[in-house]
Amino acid sequence: MIKEGETFRQKQLKLKEIIKEREDFDAKRVQIFKINPLQQPTLQEEQQKEIIRKCNKELQITKKYKLYYNIQGQKQKIQARLRININGIERLIEQRNIYELGKKNKLKKKEIEPQIYILQ
Repeated sequence: MIKEGETFRQKQLKLKEIIKEREDFDAKRVQIFKINPLQQPTLQEEQQKEIIRKCNKELQITKKYKLYYNIQGQKQKIQARLRININGIERLIEQRNIYELGKKNKLKKKEIEPQIYILQ
């Protein structure tokens, strides 16, 4: 009997809590309906706003990716130009070295040639 009484009380308390929650919910609902219907956003407007938010997020993400890939592309172009410039500079240095070696060889030949002529 005591156990049955306790379970009955617990059920009554739970029911009271549920009733309070429903009353609070209904009170909030009534407050919402008291707002001017023109001020109250419709379901369609809320859905449209949500769709617009999602689209804006997607646009921002795509803009970020486009910017990133543009930067990467420009970076690669600059690196390619630098490689071309470096290769060109290296070629010029090689040509200069060859030219200088050629000059040295000519000088050496001129020094060697008279000696050969003297021996003949």
